[in-house]
Amino acid sequence: MSPSSASWRELSEGKGKVEHMKTIFAWLQNIARGAGAFLLIGLFVSSYGGTMEMVTVHPRTHERHLRNPGMGLILYGYADPLPERADVLYVTLLWADVEEKPGEYKFIVGPLKSALEMAEKHDRMVAVRVVSSWQNASCPIPKYLVDRGVRLFPKAKERNDSLLSAYNEVEFYEPEWWHPKYMEAHRNMVEAYGKALDGDPRIAYIDMRFYGYWGEGHRYHAEVPWPEDVDKREWCKNRIDEFMDAFKRTPLVIQTASDQNTAYPEGTAIDYALEKGAWMRRDGFGNYVSADESKFLKANWKRSLVIAENSQALGDFLDGNVRKWWDKDGKPITIDDLFDEMLDHRANYFPMGWSLGQYELVERERPDLWRKASLSAGYRMIVREASWPATSSITRPLVVKTTWRNTGVGRLPFPYVPALRLLDQSENTVATACRADIDVTRWHENEDQQVEFTCTLDESVVPGVYKVAVSIEDAASGPAVQLGIEGDDGNKRYVLGTINLE
Repeated sequence: MSPSSASWRELSEGKGKVEHMKTIFAWLQNIARGAGAFLLIGLFVSSYGGTMEMVTVHPRTHERHLRNPGMGLILYGYADPLPERADVLYVTLLWADVEEKPGEYKFIVGPLKSALEMAEKHDRMVAVRVVSSWQNASCPIPKYLVDRGVRLFPKAKERNDSLLSAYNEVEFYEPEWWHPKYMEAHRNMVEAYGKALDGDPRIAYIDMRFYGYWGEGHRYHAEVPWPEDVDKREWCKNRIDEFMDAFKRTPLVIQTASDQNTAYPEGTAIDYALEKGAWMRRDGFGNYVSADESKFLKANWKRSLVIAENSQALGDFLDGNVRKWWDKDGKPITIDDLFDEMLDHRANYFPMGWSLGQYELVERERPDLWRKASLSAGYRMIVREASWPATSSITRPLVVKTTWRNTGVGRLPFPYVPALRLLDQSENTVATACRADIDVTRWHENEDQQVEFTCTLDESVVPGVYKVAVSIEDAASGPAVQLGIEGDDGNKRYVLGTINLE
C-alpha cells in the first residue's frame, strides 16, 4: 500500500499528522528491504520536521576602518581633532617627571592626562611608556637618585648615520642601571605605576622601558661598559618581573632589539618576557631590524603579537633618503618597502609616523598606503558563508553552520568566542547567546574556520520570525569585535538573515 497524494499534501501542510503516522510508517516498512529506504526515511523526516528548505548567505564585506581590541594604528602624542584612523595615542613620560620627590608619583598628569581624556571622549585607547633615557633630558631620572650617588653617563657621539646625527647636538644620558639605589627606586616606581594604571580600560598596553637608550633594550656605543660582575640577563629578568607583578590585567610589551656584544634574544631576557605573556615591539623597521631579530619576530607572533614603528621619518622614506645602516651605498628603502616589511612581520599595531604632520604627508601623497595598513594590520574577521533552516521548531536544537576568515596579517590576542544570537524585531536577544567553544586566537591570515552553532532555545522563546546574528564576544561583556562585513546592528552584532520559529 502507499499513502495517497492527498495524505502527502496534508502532511506537508501540517494537517492530519497524527492520523497519517501509522499509514506512513507501515508503507515505509514494506519497502525498507533496500538501501533506498534510508533515503526515503531521511526525506520524510526532513519534510516532516520542516528542515528541508535551507537558507545560505554570503555576507557582503566592506573596506571601512575597524577599531578593535588588541590592534590599531598608532598616533604618537595626540591631536584635536584626531585622524579617523588613529586608534591608539602613544604617550612617553620621563621618570623624572613622574617622581619629583621620593615616593610621590604623578602618572596621570600632563600629556597622559590629556591623552586619556581624549581617548575616553573619542573611543580610542592609549599606550604608555616611562623612560629613564631620553634626548634633551640632562636628568631623565629623579634628581634625588643622582644626589644619592646614581651616575648619569653621556651617550657616545661617534655615530654619524642620518638617524642619530641630530642627537650628537643634544644632551643624551643613560643612568647607572645596575646601581642598587637605582634598582630599588625603579621597583617602587613600577609598583606605583601598576596601582595607577593597571586595568584602566583606556590603556591598550604598557610599553616596558627598563634598559638601554630610549629604553629600547640596547646600549650600542655606550661609553661605560656593562659591569662584568652583574649578570645582564638576570638583571633584565628582575625588571620584567617587577612589571609582571604590577600589571595583571593590562598587556605588557617588551622591546625586541638586539644589544651590543650580547647573546640574542636571551641576553636581555626577551625570550623570558614572552614566556611570561609579553607582546613584542620593534621600532627599527625600515633599516635597523637585523636578520636575527626578524627571525625572532616571525617565530613568535602566533603566541605573542607584533607592534611596529618606523625607523626614520616617513618623509625620509618618501624622499628616498633611507638605506640599510650596514649598506650605505645600497638601494634606497622606499615607503612601500617600509609598509610591506611591517605587514610582513604580522604587525597588529601599525605606526602613523612620528607626528600628525608625517601621517598627513603620506595621506596627501600616498593615501593608498593608509588604506592598505587599515585593511591589513592586525586581524579582520569576516563571515564568508552561513546556512541554517528557513523554518525550525522551538523545541528542537537550532543548528547554524558558518565559515569565517581572518583577512588581516595579525591575530586576535584575547580569548573571545564566536557567538550566535536570535534577535526579535526590536533587536533584543530572545535567548542566551549561543557561543562556540573555539580558540579564535589561532585564526591566522586567510585560513577558513568552520564554526557550527548548536543552540537549544529556552521556554521563553515564542513562535515568530527572528533575525540570525553573529558576533565575536567577550564572555563577560558581550560583543567586542567589529567585523569586516555589512549588517552591524550598532552593537557589534551582525545580522545575516532571518529564521521562522514554529
